[in-house]
Amino acid sequence: MVKKMRDGSAKVYLFNVRDFGAKGDGVTEDTKAIQATVDAAPDGSLIYFPPGVYLVGVSTPYGIVVKNRSRLRFVGEGGASVLKVPPERNRRWMTFDDCEDIEVTRLSFDKNGSTRFGGLAFYSSRRIRITQNRFFDSAPKMSDGYDRYAIVFGVGAKVSEDIWVGENIIEHLQVEIDKARRVHIVHNRSLRPEYSAGFGWFSQTQQAICEDWMIAGNLVIDPAIYGICVALDGKRDGSVIRNVVIAENIIVYRQRVGQGRAIMVGTRPEEDMVAKGVVWENIAIVNNQIVYEPSLPKPVERPALQVATSSGQERMSKLRISGNLIAGNEKLSAYGMELIGLTDSVINDNAIYGVRGGILMRGGFARNFVHSNRVTDVAGAAFHLAQSGGENVFVSNFVFGRFGVDFQMDGLQPSDRWQK
Repeated sequence: MVKKMRDGSAKVYLFNVRDFGAKGDGVTEDTKAIQATVDAAPDGSLIYFPPGVYLVGVSTPYGIVVKNRSRLRFVGEGGASVLKVPPERNRRWMTFDDCEDIEVTRLSFDKNGSTRFGGLAFYSSRRIRITQNRFFDSAPKMSDGYDRYAIVFGVGAKVSEDIWVGENIIEHLQVEIDKARRVHIVHNRSLRPEYSAGFGWFSQTQQAICEDWMIAGNLVIDPAIYGICVALDGKRDGSVIRNVVIAENIIVYRQRVGQGRAIMVGTRPEEDMVAKGVVWENIAIVNNQIVYEPSLPKPVERPALQVATSSGQERMSKLRISGNLIAGNEKLSAYGMELIGLTDSVINDNAIYGVRGGILMRGGFARNFVHSNRVTDVAGAAFHLAQSGGENVFVSNFVFGRFGVDFQMDGLQPSDRWQK
């Protein structure tokens, strides 16, 4: 049955998936019935999932396919409306391609032990809202080294734009958005994300795009590799990453050591990837908290916050790294921050304590203003400056409590200005 409703002055058509044969019993595959609902609904419709467990993606790995559609809302009853995939590799709940003005809200998505990729997938889509959903895995397995998506915006023919991912609960899965502009990832909770990052952008292609992003107010607990990541993935010449804000997130390591680097921006140095013509600029990493709790079984061996370029072929400028708190509690056996190749940037008012080292800057960094940072109780160097490119200013940085060396300087230039 199709009902007409009123939302202000606009008509909204309500389509109930049960009216098209969906059982919601968790046993019968409901892919065809839900697909029939979507196909029958005109643009501007609300597609409603009553309480139940809807098994999808058995007959096709793409799940429900929504292509070239606009103004559709997919709405459930919170935890009572569940879309579940079979426990096979790369199974999606839904796939959206070249869509616009789509909302997915108040639904639950069960990975059900499906390994590798999958998820709620979008390509070449615009004005997308994904809010107040739960993504979880009722039968989690050991990771086999591949990403396991809750939400993914993949590389399509067009750049995805105007994306809002907010107030979702994500357990044992990750959110990855690639090739996108104007993205907000805000006020989500991510528990033990698998595999690469709780929330991340990866380049995936040459001339990749990451512009006008905000990743703010999220909580990430026990990430496997990165908590939050904006990184080149492979040799990705000509990529542009600009106007990115990573702010007021909390990343906590409680029981899982993982591979460290709660926040990672740049090119991963251990990959030895040289990218040409890559632009990184106007990136703010501000007021985040990274906490390593005493309950961790062993220390983490990678820096808490890493910003890095791989070579002189990349330009990373106009960064602000400010007001971040890194609490190692003697469970971080690395630097609190490792900053490689930065130029024309400001690093100020960060507080770091209980780690092996405070702030390490290296790799030809130049014309940076480093001031009012505080490092307390470190085993090694509180500030380690190596391989300067010159014209840096270091003033009013402080060391408190125990430390091995307060300021270790290797290769500063005559044009650098230094004052404790």
